[in-house]
Amino acid sequence: MYGIFREIPSSLEEAAKIDGANDFTIFLKIILPVSLPVIATIALFHGVYQWNDYFTGMIFINNPDLQPIQTFYIE
Repeated sequence: MYGIFREIPSSLEEAAKIDGANDFTIFLKIILPVSLPVIATIALFHGVYQWNDYFTGMIFINNPDLQPIQTFYIE
């Protein structure tokens, strides 16, 4: 994500400042929409990682009624 934020041209920020935008408006209306694809990708990777984290439930939860859905299996 650091690389994406560094690659955004500073001229976009300068043009917004000339038009009278403050820092919050620049972030909300320029920086955030430009970096939305990388934020969505990171969120997707994190969500898949959490969903696939079945091993933690297998180790720490001994009661079968409390097992998370990732570790559920039919015997």
